[in-house]
Amino acid sequence: MKPDRRRLHHLFCAHGDGSISPEEHAELQDSLRNDAEARRLWFLHQDVDAGLQELATNSPLADAVAPSPHPETARRFAGSHLMTAAAALVLGFFSASFGFGFAGRSLDRTATLLHEGFESGPAPLATGVPPTPDQWSGDYSEIVRQFDGLRPGEGLRMARLLRSDYEGRIEPRPSRQGDLMRLIDVRPYLSEAKGADVVMTLSALFNAGPLPNSEHYNGMVTIYALGAETDLRGATEDSVKKDALAFSVGFSGETDRDPETWQTASTRLLLPPGAGKVMVKVSFCRMPLGGQSASSWPAAHAFTGHFVDEVRASIRIRESAGHASLPSPSRP
Repeated sequence: MKPDRRRLHHLFCAHGDGSISPEEHAELQDSLRNDAEARRLWFLHQDVDAGLQELATNSPLADAVAPSPHPETARRFAGSHLMTAAAALVLGFFSASFGFGFAGRSLDRTATLLHEGFESGPAPLATGVPPTPDQWSGDYSEIVRQFDGLRPGEGLRMARLLRSDYEGRIEPRPSRQGDLMRLIDVRPYLSEAKGADVVMTLSALFNAGPLPNSEHYNGMVTIYALGAETDLRGATEDSVKKDALAFSVGFSGETDRDPETWQTASTRLLLPPGAGKVMVKVSFCRMPLGGQSASSWPAAHAFTGHFVDEVRASIRIRESAGHASLPSPSRP
Protein backbone atom coordinates (compact mmCIF):
# COMPACT_ATOMS: atom_id res chain seq x y z
CA MET A 1 0.00 0.00 0.00
CA LYS A 2 1.41 3.37 -1.04
CA PRO A 3 1.89 5.95 1.73
CA ASP A 4 -0.44 8.93 1.92
CA ARG A 5 1.83 11.57 0.39
CA ARG A 6 -0.25 14.51 1.59
CA ARG A 7 -0.05 13.24 5.14
CA LEU A 8 3.71 12.69 4.83
CA HIS A 9 4.18 16.24 3.49
CA HIS A 10 2.30 17.56 6.52
CA LEU A 11 4.47 15.56 8.90
CA PHE A 12 7.71 16.57 7.14
CA CYS A 13 6.77 20.27 7.26
CA ALA A 14 5.60 20.08 10.88
CA HIS A 15 8.93 18.51 11.85
CA GLY A 16 10.89 21.10 9.87
CA ASP A 17 9.22 24.17 11.43
CA GLY A 18 9.07 22.77 14.97
CA SER A 19 5.27 22.50 15.19
CA ILE A 20 5.11 18.69 15.23
CA SER A 21 3.14 17.21 18.13
CA PRO A 22 4.29 14.14 20.09
CA GLU A 23 1.57 12.10 18.37
CA GLU A 24 2.66 13.28 14.93
CA HIS A 25 6.29 12.59 15.76
CA ALA A 26 5.39 9.01 16.72
CA GLU A 27 3.47 8.67 13.45
CA LEU A 28 6.43 10.01 11.44
CA GLN A 29 8.84 7.72 13.27
CA ASP A 30 6.63 4.71 12.59
CA SER A 31 6.33 5.60 8.88
CA LEU A 32 10.08 5.99 8.47
CA ARG A 33 10.79 2.73 10.25
CA ASN A 34 8.28 0.64 8.31
CA ASP A 35 7.85 2.18 4.86
CA ALA A 36 10.67 2.37 2.30
CA GLU A 37 8.74 4.86 0.17
CA ALA A 38 8.30 7.18 3.17
CA ARG A 39 12.05 7.04 3.79
CA ARG A 40 12.77 7.82 0.14
CA LEU A 41 10.42 10.83 0.27
CA TRP A 42 12.04 11.99 3.52
CA PHE A 43 15.45 12.06 1.89
CA LEU A 44 14.04 13.95 -1.09
CA HIS A 45 12.30 16.41 1.21
CA GLN A 46 15.60 17.17 2.90
CA ASP A 47 17.47 16.89 -0.42
CA VAL A 48 19.82 14.36 1.16
CA ASP A 49 21.44 12.07 -1.42
CA ALA A 50 20.75 8.36 -1.24
CA GLY A 51 24.43 7.84 -0.72
CA LEU A 52 24.03 9.00 2.88
CA GLN A 53 23.02 5.44 3.74
CA GLU A 54 26.70 4.54 3.39
CA LEU A 55 27.49 6.87 6.30
CA ALA A 56 25.24 5.00 8.71
CA THR A 57 28.03 2.66 9.87
CA ASN A 58 29.60 4.18 12.99
CA SER A 59 28.10 7.55 12.04
CA PRO A 60 28.48 10.19 14.76
CA LEU A 61 25.09 11.49 13.64
CA ALA A 62 23.25 8.34 14.64
CA ASP A 63 22.98 9.33 18.29
CA ALA A 64 22.71 13.07 17.70
CA VAL A 65 18.92 13.26 17.93
CA ALA A 66 16.74 12.42 20.92
CA PRO A 67 14.08 9.77 20.22
CA SER A 68 11.17 12.13 20.91
CA PRO A 69 12.18 15.71 20.15
CA HIS A 70 10.20 18.48 21.78
CA PRO A 71 9.22 21.34 19.41
CA GLU A 72 11.94 23.52 20.94
CA THR A 73 14.46 20.79 20.04
CA ALA A 74 13.10 20.65 16.51
CA ARG A 75 13.53 24.40 16.15
CA ARG A 76 17.26 23.97 16.71
CA PHE A 77 17.37 22.08 13.42
CA ALA A 78 16.71 25.30 11.50
CA GLY A 79 19.34 27.17 9.48
CA SER A 80 22.76 25.75 8.63
CA HIS A 81 22.25 22.57 10.72
CA LEU A 82 18.93 21.54 9.14
CA MET A 83 20.35 19.00 6.70
CA THR A 84 22.70 17.46 9.27
CA ALA A 85 19.88 17.08 11.76
CA ALA A 86 17.57 15.64 9.10
CA ALA A 87 20.14 13.01 8.21
CA ALA A 88 20.74 12.30 11.89
CA LEU A 89 17.06 11.77 12.55
CA VAL A 90 16.76 9.12 9.86
CA LEU A 91 20.12 7.48 10.51
CA GLY A 92 19.27 7.27 14.18
CA PHE A 93 16.22 5.17 13.34
CA PHE A 94 18.04 2.46 11.40
CA SER A 95 21.08 0.21 11.71
CA ALA A 96 23.83 0.28 9.12
CA SER A 97 22.66 -2.97 7.58
CA PHE A 98 19.05 -1.86 7.07
CA GLY A 99 17.93 -1.57 3.41
CA PHE A 100 16.62 1.86 2.51
CA GLY A 101 14.58 0.60 -0.41
CA PHE A 102 15.68 2.93 -3.19
CA ALA A 103 14.46 1.48 -6.48
CA GLY A 104 17.51 1.97 -8.66
CA ARG A 105 19.53 5.08 -9.38
CA SER A 106 17.61 7.95 -10.88
CA LEU A 107 18.61 10.87 -13.08
CA ASP A 108 18.57 14.37 -11.61
CA ARG A 109 17.67 17.44 -13.64
CA THR A 110 17.79 20.95 -12.25
CA ALA A 111 16.22 24.20 -13.47
CA THR A 112 16.51 27.73 -12.11
CA LEU A 113 13.19 29.33 -11.19
CA LEU A 114 14.53 32.61 -9.86
CA HIS A 115 17.86 34.39 -9.46
CA GLU A 116 17.09 37.81 -8.05
CA GLY A 117 19.83 40.28 -7.25
CA PHE A 118 17.50 43.30 -7.53
CA GLU A 119 19.70 44.69 -10.28
CA SER A 120 16.79 45.55 -12.58
CA GLY A 121 13.04 45.30 -12.84
CA PRO A 122 10.30 47.21 -11.00
CA ALA A 123 10.59 48.07 -7.33
CA PRO A 124 8.70 45.73 -4.98
CA LEU A 125 5.12 46.67 -4.22
CA ALA A 126 4.09 47.39 -0.63
CA THR A 127 0.69 45.69 -0.90
CA GLY A 128 1.20 42.42 0.96
CA VAL A 129 0.75 39.03 -0.74
CA PRO A 130 1.35 39.32 -4.51
CA PRO A 131 -1.84 38.41 -6.41
CA THR A 132 -0.08 37.48 -9.65
CA PRO A 133 3.24 35.78 -10.58
CA ASP A 134 6.60 37.42 -11.24
CA GLN A 135 6.19 40.55 -9.10
CA TRP A 136 7.79 41.20 -5.73
CA SER A 137 5.40 42.50 -3.11
CA GLY A 138 5.13 42.51 0.66
CA ASP A 139 5.98 45.06 3.33
CA TYR A 140 7.48 48.51 2.83
CA SER A 141 10.88 48.23 1.18
CA GLU A 142 13.20 49.90 -1.31
CA ILE A 143 16.02 48.98 -3.69
CA VAL A 144 19.33 50.60 -2.76
CA ARG A 145 22.99 50.60 -3.67
CA GLN A 146 25.69 50.82 -1.00
CA PHE A 147 24.09 52.03 2.21
CA ASP A 148 26.11 53.55 5.08
CA GLY A 149 29.13 51.50 4.06
CA LEU A 150 27.19 48.24 3.68
CA ARG A 151 27.71 46.84 0.18
CA PRO A 152 25.44 44.42 -1.74
CA GLY A 153 26.25 40.74 -1.46
CA GLU A 154 26.58 40.60 -5.26
CA GLY A 155 26.22 43.21 -7.97
CA LEU A 156 25.33 46.85 -7.37
CA ARG A 157 21.91 46.72 -5.70
CA MET A 158 20.06 45.04 -2.86
CA ALA A 159 16.62 45.17 -1.24
CA ARG A 160 16.22 47.08 2.01
CA LEU A 161 13.30 46.18 4.28
CA LEU A 162 11.87 49.29 5.94
CA ARG A 163 8.86 48.19 8.01
CA SER A 164 6.88 45.16 9.09
CA ASP A 165 3.61 46.35 7.55
CA TYR A 166 2.21 47.27 4.15
CA GLU A 167 -0.41 49.53 2.59
CA GLY A 168 -3.86 48.78 3.95
CA ARG A 169 -2.76 46.12 6.43
CA ILE A 170 -5.77 45.26 8.61
CA GLU A 171 -4.63 42.17 10.56
CA PRO A 172 -5.29 42.89 14.25
CA ARG A 173 -2.18 41.27 15.65
CA PRO A 174 1.17 43.13 15.71
CA SER A 175 3.81 42.20 13.16
CA ARG A 176 7.48 41.77 14.05
CA GLN A 177 8.45 40.48 10.59
CA GLY A 178 9.29 42.33 7.38
CA ASP A 179 8.55 40.30 4.24
CA LEU A 180 9.10 40.27 0.50
CA MET A 181 7.11 37.67 -1.46
CA ARG A 182 6.91 36.42 -5.03
CA LEU A 183 4.56 33.98 -6.72
CA ILE A 184 5.99 31.49 -9.24
CA ASP A 185 4.03 29.27 -11.64
CA VAL A 186 5.62 25.80 -11.55
CA ARG A 187 3.08 23.97 -13.69
CA PRO A 188 5.37 23.70 -16.75
CA TYR A 189 7.99 21.92 -14.67
CA LEU A 190 5.59 19.63 -12.86
CA SER A 191 3.93 18.70 -16.13
CA GLU A 192 7.30 17.84 -17.63
CA ALA A 193 8.20 15.78 -14.54
CA LYS A 194 5.35 13.33 -15.37
CA GLY A 195 4.93 12.22 -11.78
CA ALA A 196 8.61 12.21 -10.82
CA ASP A 197 9.62 13.75 -7.49
CA VAL A 198 10.27 17.49 -7.64
CA VAL A 199 12.34 19.13 -4.88
CA MET A 200 12.43 22.92 -4.66
CA THR A 201 15.28 24.86 -3.02
CA LEU A 202 15.19 28.50 -1.89
CA SER A 203 18.06 30.55 -0.47
CA ALA A 204 18.90 34.21 0.18
CA LEU A 205 21.58 36.42 1.73
CA PHE A 206 20.84 38.63 4.76
CA ASN A 207 22.73 41.50 6.33
CA ALA A 208 22.14 44.36 8.76
CA GLY A 209 23.94 47.48 9.80
CA PRO A 210 24.88 48.23 13.40
CA LEU A 211 22.03 47.21 15.72
CA PRO A 212 21.12 48.16 19.28
CA ASN A 213 22.20 45.48 21.73
CA SER A 214 18.57 45.02 22.75
CA GLU A 215 17.47 44.00 19.23
CA HIS A 216 18.02 40.54 17.70
CA TYR A 217 16.98 39.40 14.23
CA ASN A 218 16.82 36.27 12.11
CA GLY A 219 16.82 36.10 8.34
CA MET A 220 14.21 33.65 7.10
CA VAL A 221 13.16 32.04 3.80
CA THR A 222 9.83 30.24 3.25
CA ILE A 223 8.36 28.15 0.43
CA TYR A 224 4.58 27.74 0.21
CA ALA A 225 3.26 25.11 -2.22
CA LEU A 226 -0.16 26.14 -3.52
CA GLY A 227 -2.80 24.56 -5.72
CA ALA A 228 -2.91 25.69 -9.34
CA GLU A 229 -6.31 27.34 -8.83
CA THR A 230 -5.46 29.15 -5.59
CA ASP A 231 -6.60 32.78 -5.84
CA LEU A 232 -4.37 35.14 -3.88
CA ARG A 233 -6.35 38.32 -4.51
CA GLY A 234 -7.05 39.80 -1.09
CA ALA A 235 -5.04 37.05 0.64
CA THR A 236 -2.94 37.53 3.75
CA GLU A 237 0.01 35.40 4.76
CA ASP A 238 -2.15 33.74 7.40
CA SER A 239 -4.65 32.67 4.73
CA VAL A 240 -1.81 31.53 2.42
CA LYS A 241 -0.39 29.34 5.18
CA LYS A 242 -3.84 27.91 5.88
CA ASP A 243 -4.47 27.11 2.20
CA ALA A 244 -0.96 25.82 1.42
CA LEU A 245 -0.56 22.17 0.47
CA ALA A 246 2.84 22.20 2.20
CA PHE A 247 5.44 24.71 3.33
CA SER A 248 9.04 24.80 4.46
CA VAL A 249 11.04 27.36 6.47
CA GLY A 250 14.77 28.00 6.84
CA PHE A 251 16.63 30.43 9.10
CA SER A 252 19.97 32.21 8.86
CA GLY A 253 20.57 32.21 12.58
CA GLU A 254 20.88 35.48 14.43
CA THR A 255 22.10 38.27 12.18
CA ASP A 256 25.49 39.50 13.33
CA ARG A 257 26.42 43.14 13.75
CA ASP A 258 29.18 43.14 11.13
CA PRO A 259 28.07 44.86 7.88
CA GLU A 260 30.98 43.18 6.06
CA THR A 261 29.45 39.72 6.41
CA TRP A 262 26.28 38.26 4.91
CA GLN A 263 24.38 35.33 6.41
CA THR A 264 22.63 32.67 4.34
CA ALA A 265 19.26 31.04 4.91
CA SER A 266 18.00 28.14 2.81
CA THR A 267 15.20 25.61 2.77
CA ARG A 268 13.90 22.74 0.62
CA LEU A 269 10.47 21.36 -0.10
CA LEU A 270 9.30 18.24 -1.91
CA LEU A 271 6.40 19.67 -3.92
CA PRO A 272 3.22 17.73 -3.09
CA PRO A 273 0.62 16.33 -5.50
CA GLY A 274 -1.72 19.05 -6.73
CA ALA A 275 0.80 21.89 -6.51
CA GLY A 276 0.75 24.37 -9.37
CA LYS A 277 2.20 27.52 -7.83
CA VAL A 278 4.72 28.34 -5.15
CA MET A 279 5.03 31.51 -3.15
CA VAL A 280 8.56 32.27 -1.99
CA LYS A 281 9.17 34.65 0.88
CA VAL A 282 12.27 36.32 2.33
CA SER A 283 11.93 37.95 5.74
CA PHE A 284 13.63 39.68 8.62
CA CYS A 285 12.10 38.71 11.95
CA ARG A 286 12.79 40.37 15.28
CA MET A 287 13.35 37.75 17.97
CA PRO A 288 12.39 38.28 21.62
CA LEU A 289 15.18 37.11 23.89
CA GLY A 290 15.57 36.84 27.63
CA GLY A 291 12.82 38.70 29.45
CA GLN A 292 11.59 40.49 26.33
CA SER A 293 7.96 40.16 25.31
CA ALA A 294 6.83 40.71 21.73
CA SER A 295 3.42 41.81 23.03
CA SER A 296 5.00 45.05 24.26
CA TRP A 297 6.33 45.97 20.81
CA PRO A 298 4.47 48.40 18.52
CA ALA A 299 1.98 47.08 15.96
CA ALA A 300 4.45 47.76 13.15
CA HIS A 301 8.20 47.55 13.48
CA ALA A 302 10.59 49.92 11.67
CA PHE A 303 13.90 48.43 10.53
CA THR A 304 16.98 50.62 10.76
CA GLY A 305 19.12 48.90 8.12
CA HIS A 306 18.12 45.36 7.08
CA PHE A 307 19.01 44.00 3.63
CA VAL A 308 18.31 41.01 1.39
CA ASP A 309 20.21 39.99 -1.73
CA GLU A 310 20.80 37.06 -4.10
CA VAL A 311 17.46 35.29 -3.76
CA ARG A 312 17.73 31.97 -5.60
CA ALA A 313 15.07 29.36 -6.27
CA SER A 314 15.50 26.14 -8.25
CA ILE A 315 13.79 22.81 -8.72
CA ARG A 316 15.36 19.39 -8.99
CA ILE A 317 13.54 16.55 -10.72
CA ARG A 318 14.54 13.03 -9.76
CA GLU A 319 13.31 10.59 -12.33
CA SER A 320 14.05 7.48 -14.29
CA ALA A 321 15.98 7.71 -17.55
CA GLY A 322 14.00 8.52 -20.66
CA HIS A 323 12.08 11.66 -19.71
CA ALA A 324 12.39 14.76 -21.85
CA SER A 325 14.61 17.65 -20.81
CA LEU A 326 13.35 20.47 -18.63
CA PRO A 327 11.53 23.39 -20.21
CA SER A 328 13.42 26.66 -20.14
CA PRO A 329 10.84 29.44 -19.81
CA SER A 330 12.22 32.92 -20.40
CA ARG A 331 13.04 34.96 -17.34
CA PRO A 332 10.78 37.91 -16.65
